[in-house]
Amino acid sequence: MARLLPFALLLLIGCTDSRLEVAGDADVPDDDDAVDDDDAVDDDDAVDDDDAVDDDDVGPGNTPPTTTRPRVEPNPLFEDSTAVCAGASGADADGDTVVLTYSWLVDGADPGPTGVVLTDEYLSVGAAVQCVATPNDGTEDGEPGVSDPVTVEAAGCPAGSGEEPDCPGISCLTILQGGFSVGDGEYWIDPMGTGAFQAYCDQTTDGGGWTRIVNHDYATDTCPGAWVHSTQYGGMCVRDSTSSADFIRSATFDVWDIEYTELRGHLAGHQFASCDAFGDAPPTSIDDTYGDVVSFTIGAAGARTHLFSYVCGYGTNSSDDSNCPNQPGGAPPHGWVGQDYACESGNATGGSPGSQWHPQIMFANHWFQSSVGATTTQDVEGRLVATHGSANEELGVIELVLYVR
Repeated sequence: MARLLPFALLLLIGCTDSRLEVAGDADVPDDDDAVDDDDAVDDDDAVDDDDAVDDDDVGPGNTPPTTTRPRVEPNPLFEDSTAVCAGASGADADGDTVVLTYSWLVDGADPGPTGVVLTDEYLSVGAAVQCVATPNDGTEDGEPGVSDPVTVEAAGCPAGSGEEPDCPGISCLTILQGGFSVGDGEYWIDPMGTGAFQAYCDQTTDGGGWTRIVNHDYATDTCPGAWVHSTQYGGMCVRDSTSSADFIRSATFDVWDIEYTELRGHLAGHQFASCDAFGDAPPTSIDDTYGDVVSFTIGAAGARTHLFSYVCGYGTNSSDDSNCPNQPGGAPPHGWVGQDYACESGNATGGSPGSQWHPQIMFANHWFQSSVGATTTQDVEGRLVATHGSANEELGVIELVLYVR
C-alpha cells in the first residue's frame, strides 16, 4: 500500500495540468498547431454595432442621374412637320453611363408614341407640344426634363407672319417686330379679329412698320365722307361750298382698330382763286375755319388733337397776311398747329391769283410724319377747311395717302 499512494497522487496532479487534457490514444496538438498570440481575436477586431450590415445598405450607394432641359424643334412647329426632342444631355455623379429615353405630351396628355421624334399625325393646329427626356444610369431613373410647350401652327406660314390668310399679322408693325418682314409690299392682317385682308406695308421708311390705311387717286376713286367731286376740275375732291354751313367738309379714315402712335401721309392738290393760308383774320379754334387748309386730326369736336395741316397760301410777291408764313407778310400758324404744317401756293404768277384753277400741283413731294402722343386706335379725320365759300377759294385734293404705325 505504501507504493501505490505516490502513483495516485500523480494522477490527481496530472488532471490539473492543461498539457494533459487528453488521455489514451487521442492526438495531442504539437506546438506548431497551437493558436499563436498574433492570431487571437483582439478586442479591436470585434464587430462594432455601428459597423453592422444594414438591410438598406446592401452594395455601394447610387446617385440618380440628371438631364438638362430639352426643347422641341423646329420652332415654329407646323402641322405637317415632324417634331424632334433636342437639347437634352444626361450626367451622373457616379460616373455611370446615362441613357435618355423620350416621351411626348400633347395638350398635357400622353399621345402614345415614344422616341426622339413625333410625327405629324399627332400635330393639330393650336395643340401645345412638349417633349420629356428621362435619364437612366442602369440602376434607376432620374428626374425627367420637360420642354417648354410649342404651339402647332397652320402649315405653310408662321402665326402672325402675314404670309397667308391663315397666319395674318395684326399690323405691319407687328409683322416687322415678329421678324417676318420681307420688305415693302402686301401682307395679310387681321387687326379686328373679324377676318384677314391684305394691306400694303412700308417696311423701309424710318425703320418700317407702316400700315397703309388710305391710298386714293380721285381721278378714279370716290371722294370720302362729305368731300365731293369737283364739277369744274375733274379728278379732284372739294368742298363745293355755297354757304358758311359747308365751309368745312369732313371725312373719316378707318384705322381698322390698329394701335398706333404716329401718322404719316402725303397729299397733292390744286388751288382755286385766292387762298388765305392763316391770314384774313380766321377763327383760332381747331374746330372752326382756322385757315384755308386740309386738316388731319383725331378726336371729336371739343377734344380734337391736331396732327397736320396742308395750307393753301395766296402766292403774291407783295406783302400780304394771306401769304404762307414764310412769305412776305404771311400770318403765323396758330400755336396748337406749331410746326406740323406745310404751306404752298398754286399761284405761280406772283400777282393776284384770279378766279381760276391753277394747274400747278401743290405738295407733290411733301410727306408728313406726326406723333399722336399716347397709343390710340382712333380713326383719323380729314377736313377740307376754308374761311370763305368755294367761289372765293378752294384747295382741291387729287390724291391722298395715309399710314399709321
